[in-house]
Amino acid sequence: MSQPSLEATRLLAAEAHANTGQTYGGRPYVEHLDEVACVLRGVGLHNGDFLKVAYLHDMVEDTHWTSGMLLKMEFSADIVAAVEFCTDAEGHNRKTRKANTHKRIRVALDELLMKGSTLMGVIVKWADRIANLRASTRNDSKGLLKMYRKEAATFRAAYLPDFGSQSELFDRMLAEYDNLVSE
Repeated sequence: MSQPSLEATRLLAAEAHANTGQTYGGRPYVEHLDEVACVLRGVGLHNGDFLKVAYLHDMVEDTHWTSGMLLKMEFSADIVAAVEFCTDAEGHNRKTRKANTHKRIRVALDELLMKGSTLMGVIVKWADRIANLRASTRNDSKGLLKMYRKEAATFRAAYLPDFGSQSELFDRMLAEYDNLVSE
């Protein structure tokens, strides 16, 4: 058995989220996952592993799927580790979950653990946030744009790797992010 293809990964994620009844702005959740993949492609990332993480990034957090189940499906350890990296920490509310997650992320980045899975996770988290901001800018019936803007500085502080000089990819993502969170 070999690792699932990108299309099989997309279908797996679409089915897992649909089975939980999860939607994104009243639309099938896979549309959000497609948008995250679109953000990655828009900055030149066509690598299958990055795109697979884009489709799987919410699986462990929002469905019955576990990391062990993904490994049994023969996803690579790096892909599963990146999905775990994208998964929010436990907490009794959003503020606590995000604070706990940001602390864990910052430790990983500060300890220079920018190995493949961490880098994939960071890039997918930026793509995820940009996709969320794009969707909120188009249709903000729940006031999510205001929440994302309020969290903007904290998100940036937690997820921005210190490359010394920024990479072109992050420069492009940050430019769009900054544009979307500016009021």
